[in-house]
Amino acid sequence: FAAGYGVHPRLDLMFNFRLNLQSRDFECKDSSDPETCKGLYNQGLGYMLGPGIRAWISLPDKLFKVGAAVDFLYEQEDFSGCRDRALCTRHQDGCRFAEGPKESAEQDLDDHDFTLRLGPVFQFDVHHNVGIFITPYARMSFVRWFEFSFDMNLGLQARFP
Repeated sequence: FAAGYGVHPRLDLMFNFRLNLQSRDFECKDSSDPETCKGLYNQGLGYMLGPGIRAWISLPDKLFKVGAAVDFLYEQEDFSGCRDRALCTRHQDGCRFAEGPKESAEQDLDDHDFTLRLGPVFQFDVHHNVGIFITPYARMSFVRWFEFSFDMNLGLQARFP
């Protein structure tokens, strides 16, 4: 979800909120048998929130608009499943888990991350107060791990005079 306020006809201040609706727990039916394990290493629901700016290159009264968006996001997910899992100490077929020391990078894995998200905005206004938009983003995360990825937003914008 995102809320915005138009401070200028070509500039919107945004606030973004995302709630991860899927829990991705990592579970093993038998801790000594790696074949009984499934899931990813973050547990529970996470969320993302943060401010952003959207600037329009096209004139505001056009039906089709082009702009750019920049978001500064805070993300929280519980990665205790990754911190608590056992590691392989040797490379063998089927060996994914074994008792042994953790690498410090994995023990220090943070549940919090800061992300910079940049992308173009393409919007078609079907009415003066309603628009359909698509924004392909490039994302860079910095704290938990250095990550570069892509995502896309597709949405419906309603403007209130």
